[in-house]
Amino acid sequence: KVISDTTEVQDFDNLFSSEPVSGYPESWIERLKIFENEPLALGLIKESDTSIDQLVTTRKVKQVGYGITESEIAEAKRLGFLPATASLPKKLTKAEADKWMLTITIPTYEKQVEEIVKVPLTKAQKFALISFCHNSGRNNLRKLVNQKDRLNDGNYLLTCAMIEKYDNASGN
Repeated sequence: KVISDTTEVQDFDNLFSSEPVSGYPESWIERLKIFENEPLALGLIKESDTSIDQLVTTRKVKQVGYGITESEIAEAKRLGFLPATASLPKKLTKAEADKWMLTITIPTYEKQVEEIVKVPLTKAQKFALISFCHNSGRNNLRKLVNQKDRLNDGNYLLTCAMIEKYDNASGN
């Protein structure tokens, strides 16, 4: 069971409407986990509490597990990966966070990439844009690929170079 911010108990197993994604290299998934929450990914802690991540942004963003935020919850609901009643959990065990990554996080950001990007991608390019979208958001992905002479105009190289401009959050 997962306790939501509204203190109602959510049946964790029933939150998931899809099977875990497949076709992604385990090494890529593990790197995503380590980047988002190294102690949890490496098993150094048994669960992740909802916390305020002040290093990522100047506005206070609650997150749990491997960087799950309210905006991820909203997008997962919009895309049908979570029911309308789902909310940000207060705690997730490592096993729950791992399952969430495979059934909610990756499919949510993969679908966003598929909605926004209009040109063919290699698997590696798709993995990079899923990770980018997870960390920088849907609107930044849209800006990255839709500006003149960018990815959706077929300019793969400029888009790669422009990703580096998104290296900092709020100047940090």
